[in-house]
Amino acid sequence: MPTNEVEPKPKIKFFLKNLRTLIKMKRASRTRIEEFVKSNKQLNEPIMPSTEGTGGPMEEGMIYIMFNSNEDTSKDIFDNVYRFFWVNAPDLRFSFLDAFLVSKTFKQKQWEKFSNQPMFKNLSKTKFHQEVDLVDCKFEFDGTWKNGYTFSFQDKQIDIKGNLVFEALDPKGILVYYNDHLAVTPSMAQRFYDIFAIKVTGEIEIQGKKIKIDNGRGIIEHGLGIFSNFHIYDWRWANLQFTEGSVHLFYHSIDLRKENEGIFEAGEGAAVMNGKWYHFQPNDFKLQN
Repeated sequence: MPTNEVEPKPKIKFFLKNLRTLIKMKRASRTRIEEFVKSNKQLNEPIMPSTEGTGGPMEEGMIYIMFNSNEDTSKDIFDNVYRFFWVNAPDLRFSFLDAFLVSKTFKQKQWEKFSNQPMFKNLSKTKFHQEVDLVDCKFEFDGTWKNGYTFSFQDKQIDIKGNLVFEALDPKGILVYYNDHLAVTPSMAQRFYDIFAIKVTGEIEIQGKKIKIDNGRGIIEHGLGIFSNFHIYDWRWANLQFTEGSVHLFYHSIDLRKENEGIFEAGEGAAVMNGKWYHFQPNDFKLQN
């Protein structure tokens, strides 16, 4: 466990506002979870999230940028991946930031920051807008899937900054998990979605080198609700980028051994290829090490 990790300190109003949901999580047995997963309808077209707004009681967000820094190779070959992840839970007096750079060219690094103090600014209930303004990290993300997003950021720990535009590589490149229903397990009660077919353009400056991005790719994850890691056995993502489209898979196992109900495996995925959208159910795939 990181030495700087802090524990949530829930306010009384968190329990009062979310009592019914917390009771549902407490009653979330293996049988109920199985019934919920089986009720997930196979779709022929993607659905849009019911809301992209930032809010609570907890917000979870993640932004990926994939880009090429080598001018002598194809722009479709990515040699850098930068990811920014956060959890914002003001009623729990808890916030968390995590960033990393995976690169073949630049110095790789990962850092994280925990706090019982607010680090985020929730400014919209109708669009995905989030801001951070810290000494060593600043960012502003704003927009909607329909109209696109802007992302400006400066990460002094990794020494990377940029001003970027996220647009739909394909408007069908989105997966709203479990048909946009509230997923309830002993560790979460959440609605969440991933946008996995995004074209990224703009400019990045990384460790002293300026790079024009005109054919980057991106991923956005956004979830609202209640989340903890107490019953999580594992979480695995796979994202594959091709000239024809993208594939996105999410596989997760829920640890119910304390309840003598074993480990329950679930997951969902989607792909968009040449304008056609595909929906994958848990039995359609499995991610292994």
